[in-house]
Formats: sequence, structure tokens, C-alpha cells
Amino acid sequence: MKEIRCIVCRTLFDHKELKNNNGCPICGYQGPTMLTKGDINININWFELRLICAWSESMVLNIGDEHSKNAFYGVIKAIKDQLPNSEPITIFDQTPIINDTVPDGTLFN
Repeated sequence: MKEIRCIVCRTLFDHKELKNNNGCPICGYQGPTMLTKGDINININWFELRLICAWSESMVLNIGDEHSKNAFYGVIKAIKDQLPNSEPITIFDQTPIINDTVPDGTLFN
């Protein structure tokens, strides 16, 4: 089972795949990773979710670096993938289209 997820491109890995890499082999991000055992389900109102995403988007666009922006929009994509018929979830609804692989590590332009 693949128990590690890249924060930026959200690719799943097992420990062997990351053993000799200096970061994510897909997007090149060298920061922290997530353990999939931390995945949870929460129950909140759609309006509350949009509010959290709007505030987060504002912060990442104002003070985030490129990895922060990529990580944020990766999370937004994961939410939208679970709710494909939903209303826009961010202020600008600029969720980039993320391919299955990201050869140059760039998700946000």
C-alpha cells in the first residue's frame, strides 16, 4: 500500500519509492510529505468549506511561494474531484488543470 503523499502534486508513494530521492520524483518538491493514514472525512456545510477555501486562497496568493500555491491548488483539486458538480470553491476559481504527471514540477503559473 502506498502510504505517503506529496503535498504539492498529491502523488502516492511507498517508502521504497522515496528512499533515495531528494524530494518528490514527480514534481521535485523537497519539503515535507503527508502520511495517508492521516486522511480523514469531515462533515461541514458547503458555505463553511467555501469560506475556509476563500480565506486560504487569499493568504496563499498574498504571501505564499510557488510550492505553497501548488500545494493549495492540489488540495482544491482533490476537493473538486470529490464534488465534480459543485459550485466554485475558491474566490477566483482558478484551479489549474493538473495532469497525471507533472514533468517540470509546475502546477501554478
